[in-house]
Amino acid sequence: MNPIIHYTIMYLEVLGVFVCSYFLVCGLAWRILYSGKNEQMQSHKIQVRMPVRKSIQREIKWSMISMFVQAFMTVILLICIGKGYTKIYFNIGEHSWIYFIVSILLSFVIHDAYFYWMHRFMHLKAIFPVVHKIHHLSKTPSPWAIYAFHPVENIIDYSIFPILVFFVPLHPYALAFVIVYNMIMNLGGHFGFEFLPAKYFNTWLFKYGLTTTHHDMHHAKVNCNYGLYFNIWDRLMKTNHPEYEKTFLKVQEQIQGVVRMKAIKNPEPIMVPKFASKDTDGLYKELCSRIDSYFRNKGCSRKGGNEILIKIAMIGVLYAGTYGMMLSNRFSMGGTLFFAIVFGLTNVLIVFNIAHDAAHQALFKNSKANHIFSYGFNLVGTNGYLWGITHNQIHHSFPNVADYDLDIHQQSPLIRISPTVPKKKFHRFQPYYAGFLYIITSLFIIFKKDFQEFDLLAKKDSKLLINRKHKPLQYFIFFLSKTIYWSVTILIPFLVINVQWWQFLIGFLIVHFCMGLLLATVLIPVHMVDEAPFAFEVDNRIEDSWVLHVLKNTIDYSRNSKLANFFFGGLNTHLVHHLFPGICHIHYIDLSEILKQTVSDFGYEYRSVSMAQAIASHFRLLKRMS
Repeated sequence: MNPIIHYTIMYLEVLGVFVCSYFLVCGLAWRILYSGKNEQMQSHKIQVRMPVRKSIQREIKWSMISMFVQAFMTVILLICIGKGYTKIYFNIGEHSWIYFIVSILLSFVIHDAYFYWMHRFMHLKAIFPVVHKIHHLSKTPSPWAIYAFHPVENIIDYSIFPILVFFVPLHPYALAFVIVYNMIMNLGGHFGFEFLPAKYFNTWLFKYGLTTTHHDMHHAKVNCNYGLYFNIWDRLMKTNHPEYEKTFLKVQEQIQGVVRMKAIKNPEPIMVPKFASKDTDGLYKELCSRIDSYFRNKGCSRKGGNEILIKIAMIGVLYAGTYGMMLSNRFSMGGTLFFAIVFGLTNVLIVFNIAHDAAHQALFKNSKANHIFSYGFNLVGTNGYLWGITHNQIHHSFPNVADYDLDIHQQSPLIRISPTVPKKKFHRFQPYYAGFLYIITSLFIIFKKDFQEFDLLAKKDSKLLINRKHKPLQYFIFFLSKTIYWSVTILIPFLVINVQWWQFLIGFLIVHFCMGLLLATVLIPVHMVDEAPFAFEVDNRIEDSWVLHVLKNTIDYSRNSKLANFFFGGLNTHLVHHLFPGICHIHYIDLSEILKQTVSDFGYEYRSVSMAQAIASHFRLLKRMS
């Protein structure tokens, strides 16, 4: 290929990544922070005044100009890396893992010192009005201001990255981490909202680290607070604003004031439907007794034990190994795609086998360990906090209850599962097109469903989500984890893997089609089958007892398969999971036999079918509801 055409395409690809990530990340931050719907969120606002439309337009304009400049410099840097002119190395063993970590920390120290003195230079009387004033036109900064610089300042600011790669041996992963973290810190500094808690004030992190308040005051007061990562140079050079600490504490007082006012108010209670009773004819009581006897006689814990630790280690090695292989550029395009698919499916295995049980406190005896591993949801692109609400609290309480269970409403109105979803003419074709929608399940969850449940996009799949409020910290964790996930699965692979942008896009879609197929195949047939009667609440009451309702609306498939239990995290033996969510899935096969016998003894039907029969039943349901 002609070098001019090749480098032009490279430039357009890099520019596309910059522009897309800018509008996606900054747009989400803006939507979360400045929607004005959450009173508690607004209490975290540092300045009283809000960004105006003219200011936002200016910030976007200058950010776009900056991205054109940054893309050009990035291409030059990539060419230099490709020709071996830099200190970039590709084999971690060449410098050890310890140096890999040290190189990241060293980069932060160098960058922080460079930024501080460069920033001081920009505030010189002869330089400020010509170059740096553009950025300071944003007296009340917003997320859109992160790249709003004069081109000259942009070049000087960006030059730290050539300095690092030409003088510091860095692995591409280390460089990518520094770049992504820099973007996060840059974005956080321009939030305009302070999310760090009051207790942070009395720690060494506050003394030597930075807060959003620190950089927000730089925009408001101008000649102060110059730091980027650390508050070391500002302290040494005495350039912290004298009221920095007072301002931070003032915001904390605002937050506490709103919390106290919310405690005084009496919000309307959410009407939660009630089942006729929890048990039926003593079935659940007897079932609990027999399962207690099983664990007592076997002398083992209800949790995972050593077996689950080995499983976690295996999945962790598979996750890291396939990711490394995918980025290694040592394989053909087909080989790289293979490792990408396995990496994607491993993400699903983390949900099935680790995060799901951890969220139910079923993985370990230690609740803190379970809480930590529940962040596996965040690792693979969704959100553990939301899962706790939508799955643990709502779905487990009201499976297949119309207007309450999110799972039977989440793909409406395109797919009609719930009887309360209005029937449309196009639903007659849903048995034929549903499969195509199911293979984008992972894309739907990662890019849409989570945002709907956080009320960032319109649509409520359950009455129990209406008017539900979330703490600002949860929005921050949500936004941060999404940024990290997209960086790990999109940005870094796009920059590292030697493929064209359209090849990357096709591969990305293929991976998610495989993930979606696995998610849909495992999860959909356990409740949404033709034999399930579903349920309605009438006058806030549900006709059956809870245990009978779960029994009628849940089926098991391939319940004796150790292979299915291992890979699906026991979700194929779903009835045991719903009745005893606090028990680890490694016990489900034995417990399903106890469940089958107990249900039979009480004269009720226990449905256990093959996986193919469960899927066929789901498509019969689609036909019936069309």
